Amino acid sequence: MLSFLFALILAPAFAAPTSACSGVGGVVTEVRFQADLNCDLARELSEIFNGMAQRFGEAPSVRLLVGVSSDNASFDNGSVVQVPVQLVFSGTYGREHSVPAASLYAAAAHEYGHAIFHEKVRRHFPQYKDLFAGLAEISDLKWRAEQSVESLRARYSELMENESYQSFMRHLTAYAEFYADTVTVFYFNDKSAMFKALYYGAMTDFQYQYVRMRDFDSEVSAQWEHLLYEDHAKLAYARSYVGKNLWPQDATQVSRFANLIAQEVLRTLGHDIIQQEPTDYLSANEELIQNLSISK
Repeated sequence: MLSFLFALILAPAFAAPTSACSGVGGVVTEVRFQADLNCDLARELSEIFNGMAQRFGEAPSVRLLVGVSSDNASFDNGSVVQVPVQLVFSGTYGREHSVPAASLYAAAAHEYGHAIFHEKVRRHFPQYKDLFAGLAEISDLKWRAEQSVESLRARYSELMENESYQSFMRHLTAYAEFYADTVTVFYFNDKSAMFKALYYGAMTDFQYQYVRMRDFDSEVSAQWEHLLYEDHAKLAYARSYVGKNLWPQDATQVSRFANLIAQEVLRTLGHDIIQQEPTDYLSANEELIQNLSISK
């Protein structure tokens, strides 16, 4: 998930005209294109988002921005999912490496997974209703391009002056990444869907080991355990646990296991917030795995 600051820098691109693409609907209420019109891609993403909405529930409506080729997709913690028209990674000497369309679909699903988790968190923690209202306001203003980047940045800074909000967001990120990865691999019925989405042949060994932390079908190597400090990788042990012990065998289990995982993630997150202490990755994994093992 992009940082808020980087997301705000992208705000001027949101002024692109809204396009009408047949077959795009359901949870996707609007679609815009930063460059060339690509309704085929918009329809495919709309189908994925709507399929996830059926399986995982509490699925919010989103606006879809199809941007230029890049190495990242994002959800702005408001209402906008931004997806590149082509997922491209940069290798040695600046060489670009395009990846298959399936990688883009998984990256987009991950970002809609963030939107689903965002909605679950919003409902579960009503004490932060003003924070969520503020984030929604910023997202809406950005989409409608009614304020400058500077004004939006100032509005976000004003919102985050609240120390309670800052603490909440710090605790939230690793769990959001874990949940978004979980619903993505469940949706595609592939434990390695996130690993495949991020893999390209020219990546360094460091990059490869980091991406493996997102794989639900691998073990964490002690040699690379130091990579777990980063929020996308922090709950690698919990991913491995889900891959071994909570992997759904049918459509009914997809929904049931996803709901169970969401419940225990929210419980663990709530405990972290009460403690008001930064959670180290080992404690975070141990607590979440314990909660999942008791509930399953």
